[in-house]
Amino acid sequence: MDSNEGRFEEGAGPVIASGAHDGIEWALQGAISDDRVSTFVSTQFGGGGGTGSLPFADTPDGKLGHFGSVGWGISTQGRGGLGGKRVVASHVCGVVSPDVADVQVWFEDDTTIQAVLIDTGDSRAKFFVAVWFPSSGCHKLVAIDSRGTWLEDKVRLDGHWR
Repeated sequence: MDSNEGRFEEGAGPVIASGAHDGIEWALQGAISDDRVSTFVSTQFGGGGGTGSLPFADTPDGKLGHFGSVGWGISTQGRGGLGGKRVVASHVCGVVSPDVADVQVWFEDDTTIQAVLIDTGDSRAKFFVAVWFPSSGCHKLVAIDSRGTWLEDKVRLDGHWR
């Protein structure tokens, strides 16, 4: 990104990765504390993030698996469909267990992209991030180990990952 001024979230941790996909420049901030994780994705169109749980954590909704907390967001601008604006970029980010070697992002039209995995050296989790132009909605994430074994999937229902 040419200028990141004003695009980073205080308290979300340091920038741990950056890159570009289909012309969308992105940066991921991330931090792991004793029992929480923070993430924030920035693009030239905006950003978003939050805090959540590590993989295998006990939560009010039950024990998590290879996926810890997962966040999803869109960036809009101008006129168009969503509240009078058009969606210009989408992203998903979160954390997975160290056993995960690949996270696939599946879309409603059955196409996929590979998320970027970031290993910061913490033995409890790796971060992941994917950004794309919203030609189709993201509906599933798949965690795969180094042998190609499908470890777990998360499906997006009613705006929540389950």
